[in-house]
Amino acid sequence: MRFNSRFAWLLSILVFLGGCASKPDQPAVMIGLAGQPAGRIVTVFVATTRSVKEQTSSVTYTADKSFSLTYSRFRVAVPAAKAGKIDYSLSGFSVVERKPLTRSEFLEEIAARASTKGQAAMPSIGIYVHGFNNNFPESLYRLAQMKEASGSDAVPVLFSWPSVGTVAGYGADRDSVTYSRDYLADLLLDTTNGRRRGDVVLLGHSMGAYLATEAVRQLKIARHDTALHPLQLVLAAPDIDEEVFRQQMRTIGKLPIAPVILVTKDDRALDISRLLATDRPRLGSLSVDSAVVRRQAVQEGVQIIDISERTSIDPLNHDRYEGLAPLYRELMARRVGEGKLTEPGSFQLTGGAAVIPASTE
Repeated sequence: MRFNSRFAWLLSILVFLGGCASKPDQPAVMIGLAGQPAGRIVTVFVATTRSVKEQTSSVTYTADKSFSLTYSRFRVAVPAAKAGKIDYSLSGFSVVERKPLTRSEFLEEIAARASTKGQAAMPSIGIYVHGFNNNFPESLYRLAQMKEASGSDAVPVLFSWPSVGTVAGYGADRDSVTYSRDYLADLLLDTTNGRRRGDVVLLGHSMGAYLATEAVRQLKIARHDTALHPLQLVLAAPDIDEEVFRQQMRTIGKLPIAPVILVTKDDRALDISRLLATDRPRLGSLSVDSAVVRRQAVQEGVQIIDISERTSIDPLNHDRYEGLAPLYRELMARRVGEGKLTEPGSFQLTGGAAVIPASTE
């Protein structure tokens, strides 16, 4: 009876998940069609393992796997009403222009836009790896929204892997993540080449956090240590088995800049993931109040930051990290200025945007 009741609860939540998802109506991206009046045009670069279908006035990034990376540049119109804000709804976003690029064109354009000036460890390139149950337009618009709201000078790069874009596709998405890890490692090799310490942020959300960590692990195994030096790894609500992550970090070792793990106490999506994984705890649900967690964080050389005090933008509290975008400059300046880049441990982000040591048991 316990299994049946848990299954019924899981099924009801999955139905809720499917009903409340805020995704663009169509997986195809229409080119040149204006939505609401644009507040700002944001340029986003894309590298993807999705198969791409070209149409006359649109493009579809499918859930089929490509045997090579496809590159492009998008100009995304952010609605004027949403300028400077983070909103769960993506209505009104549109694509003004898309240009397919070769690998060399992709890297040349990013290099030309990425600032080589300014304070050390302030990133000039930001690579975003979306999570489970994301179609392409959603991840594209999410990154454009975060870039616009943050005021960051970093060049935004979306690594899009072939998520099915449905709740029922959890298993298929896991396979697509495994398929895509070598391609993400190749992208990291390219974008970190010649970059200084802390110059490239790699942000992985949910299942995308697993993909990001696996790609970094691949680089370590292949002895590409020079590609790890510029990286700042950030894992938001990571859907990773705790023990699997510890094994990944044993291979990776301590990075020059401590990886950041953003966790919450009330992430309902990770509760579902835990059930799907036969009740195995997820990394994104770790308690910073635990002395054991703090010791493990120090041992693995990572920073675990609880962001539960921040207001969530979604009903499942899984996308709370996006609400940090308007605080990006302040948080990065504090992290760099206070010398927090290499300090492992467990911390809390207060309502006033201060990162303080967690009160452990």
